[in-house]
Amino acid sequence: PDGRIQADRTSHYFEFPAVTALLLHKVWYGIALVFDAITVDPWDVAAFDWFFGTLQVRYKRGIAFQVRVPRVGIVRVAVSAMAETEGVDYLVTIACEGDADPADARSFIASSDAKGALRFSAQLQTCA
Repeated sequence: PDGRIQADRTSHYFEFPAVTALLLHKVWYGIALVFDAITVDPWDVAAFDWFFGTLQVRYKRGIAFQVRVPRVGIVRVAVSAMAETEGVDYLVTIACEGDADPADARSFIASSDAKGALRFSAQLQTCA
């Protein structure tokens, strides 16, 4: 308690910024990334852009959602509060960054559920 670095701490006390970043992405933005699922459940946030290394999440309530993750395989995606009502259709496009030919992209329609959430599963592939 004398203001000097404690023996059980690093030389640059990082816990406060780390906790703040964790609260932003887990609580405020509601971003949860696990092995086979991506969930975005923002807490009263209309729009945000979140980047962490090669991960990227862009969200604009009711308009657009974009995510970039370094994953391969089937991934379940759930985005809360995308629509005010059930049955609003969104175009889901899966493409590799820098695809010169739009024909290389795969697209399908996903509809909002009774709570206005957008839920779908997508097959992600390795990009060249």
